[in-house]
Amino acid sequence: MALTQKRTALMLITCIALFATACKNNQNQLNMTKDNLFQKGEKLGNEYFTGNAFLKPLLAKDKNNEFTVGSVTFEPGARTIWHTLKGRF
Repeated sequence: MALTQKRTALMLITCIALFATACKNNQNQLNMTKDNLFQKGEKLGNEYFTGNAFLKPLLAKDKNNEFTVGSVTFEPGARTIWHTLKGRF
């Protein structure tokens, strides 16, 4: 096989591999839903909420962070009762 034919074959194989990888990644993205991205977490008590609210911790306090970060999800009709977050800001 001539050098040009080898290069062409190698380029064709590379293109097919890249295309197959891109298709697989695209399928993985299609399988993602908001449920995967924003999970509900654990149900919170009703001390600060009416209805059902859930907390998903995103970042824990450690030697590098003097704070925590979480995502709160509210079910339809749930509301926050006015309260302060002492020492959290």
